[in-house]
Amino acid sequence: MSTKAVAELERLLRNADTHDMYGWFNDQKPHILEIIERAYETNKSLAWLYLHGIADEAGTTTDVFYKTFQERWVWRSLSGQGWRIFESDIAQGVPTNVALELMIKRMSGSAFRHTYNGSRDTIMRTVQKSNTMVGYQRVSMTGWPCYFCAMLISRGAVYKRNMGRFKAHDSDKCTAEPRFRNELLNKPDAQVKKFSDIWGASGAKHSGMDAINAFRDAYNAEKSK
Repeated sequence: MSTKAVAELERLLRNADTHDMYGWFNDQKPHILEIIERAYETNKSLAWLYLHGIADEAGTTTDVFYKTFQERWVWRSLSGQGWRIFESDIAQGVPTNVALELMIKRMSGSAFRHTYNGSRDTIMRTVQKSNTMVGYQRVSMTGWPCYFCAMLISRGAVYKRNMGRFKAHDSDKCTAEPRFRNELLNKPDAQVKKFSDIWGASGAKHSGMDAINAFRDAYNAEKSK
């Protein structure tokens, strides 16, 4: 659903008034927010199905808890990635067609994050409030996420229910996979093992930023094979 919403937003943005981007954005604000909120709500419903499905697989049940769509915060994020930077690019001499394409790319990534948060917010709020869940592990819906996300995934199911909100960057296809009380918290996972093996052969041999840089280099090398 997030991909469809992004495509719909991109079509809308390609018709933007480049001579008055601020005015166009304010005129289109209800339409833009409707696209994002619709996908957000759909992803909430998909998360309901997912959570009940994995609870059933784990031989237990769970209530599902939702979060309200944060219109004000979403609009601040989108407009910041949109008309504000567009006008800044134009002021710096960037050609209009290039500035428009850059804006569309930025807003597409931001829109994906906000729509996909419908699922992530539901999962995280449920992890925090469910009586049957104890924590989660980070997982990616792609085989090779960015190196930093891969590093977090390599840690496995170490994230406890009270560890705060799930952090995701623009275009991020990572989400949280809950763990239940009747499961082993360190349940084996192929994706976790793949990335933890890379960490063990690189980052684990160092500390601080040296560890992160070593993992990044090893990860990118493995990814390019």
